[in-house]
Amino acid sequence: MKNYYEQYKNLHDSIIPIRGRAVEARPIGERRRDWELIEMDKDVVACRLHNTQVVRYYPDGRIGLQCDGWQTPSTADFIHTHSPWQCFKRNNKLWVMVPSKAENSLIEKYLHYPIPKEGELIFQPTEHGQWEPVSEVVVQKRVVNREKAKDARAPYQPFLQWAKTFMQLSDGWIMHDTRKAVIPMVDGYFVYREFSEPVMLNMAKSGDDTQYLGALCAVLCDGSNAVGTRIADRQVQSVGGHSYSITYYDLQFSYDLLKSRLYRMVEKVSYIYDKVDVQVTERTQSNIF
Repeated sequence: MKNYYEQYKNLHDSIIPIRGRAVEARPIGERRRDWELIEMDKDVVACRLHNTQVVRYYPDGRIGLQCDGWQTPSTADFIHTHSPWQCFKRNNKLWVMVPSKAENSLIEKYLHYPIPKEGELIFQPTEHGQWEPVSEVVVQKRVVNREKAKDARAPYQPFLQWAKTFMQLSDGWIMHDTRKAVIPMVDGYFVYREFSEPVMLNMAKSGDDTQYLGALCAVLCDGSNAVGTRIADRQVQSVGGHSYSITYYDLQFSYDLLKSRLYRMVEKVSYIYDKVDVQVTERTQSNIF
């Protein structure tokens, strides 16, 4: 197996420190990029990005990774460049791909390890030329608690039942005239600033079907996921002596989109999750703490 410690130790020794610095600074790449350094931490060779020793090479062959909470694309690129493994950001986490192959197996797989926000993830070489974490990596995953979710969503079921009937009768279409009747307009544009998520949730669980139409139109204000569109009206507006045309549309939505958007709002105000321990896999995972 390649001796990464010797490689980076030799690299450190070959770089001339920047002159005039009170603290020794050896750029690991271009000399102008003095936020990317290589340094000795006692007998450990450390590749430092800003104030964090992101990649650490130990004399016994171990390699440590850490980010100190900086889970950014630049940190991922730095790890990717100065460690033996690919690293990238996904699902708001940094992931490192480490090859793993069982003894006497010809099949190599890549396990995806999340780099912790705090502390160091350390790998050691194995007898078979692979890498394994020094200690077992157990990942905490956020999963929906069905009972908590059911209780949190219960107050909104009357609204959803009303909305489902409404959308069945209209074949999912919300007309421009319907939207105009419940959403205020200024200078020809709909104004949704009065419909924050808490306001929409209060309208949806009010039990007052006179507020349901406003909640429906507000939740489905974004037409980017509409399954159908058709021109409903065109108007010419004049502001400050300048005229411009505005096109209004009737929009068609699926009931499932409405329900998923509403439930996402509910999840923000109601903690409906449990923490469970999971093992690393050959894929990245979502909802990781």
